[in-house]
Order: sequence, then structure tokens, then C-alpha cells
Amino acid sequence: MVRPLPPVKKRITLKTALKAFGLFCTFTGSGLLGYKLFVELPLYNGPTRDLQNKPIVITQPCSKISRELVYNLAKQDSHLILADNHWDKCEELKDRLLRKFSVKSDMIECRHLELDRM
Repeated sequence: MVRPLPPVKKRITLKTALKAFGLFCTFTGSGLLGYKLFVELPLYNGPTRDLQNKPIVITQPCSKISRELVYNLAKQDSHLILADNHWDKCEELKDRLLRKFSVKSDMIECRHLELDRM
């Protein structure tokens, strides 16, 4: 015999109500505005460091997570050293960064990373 679950006595907070309203707006046609206003997580607004002209080594820059990091660092005019074992993909990423963010070509280097021979 299966017992029914007891009712949940959880209070609805303002944050939960706003998220529910945002989802309702998203599904009923208000779309992106409702999602942006109520559901999307806020951006980080804490302390930051100036990374302009600082050398930063990024391994595996062609993976999805690292690529987003590379894009954000390229916007800040950082000196990027991209180390990857796929040289052609690294060069494609470098060309994409040069076109998209109009970064100087000497600010981005591609290095061949071969960990099999260590």
C-alpha cells in the first residue's frame, strides 16, 4: 500500500514568485524580456583586476569553457598565450579573435602543447 506524501508547507518567497512570473512571461510570449528580467542570474559585480597587457597562458583554449574565457580576456586587451595540442584549431581561434575584437596580432600567441612527450 502506498501512502500519499504529506503536503509541502514551504513559504513562497519573492524570489521564487518572480522566477515563476518570468517563466510564465517566457512561455506566454513576453519571451526574452521576462526571462532577462526575472530568471537570468545576475552578473558578477565584485572586485576585479586590470588584466590589460598582462601575459596569460590558457591551455586547451579551443574547448567551450576556455573559449569563453579567451573571448573575455581578449576584450580586456590581455596578452594571450594559447597552448593547445591542435595547432590548426589554435590558429583558427587566433584569427577569429583578431577579426572579432580587433586585437593586435602580437598580443595573441599560439604555442604547440604536446604532453605525450613529457
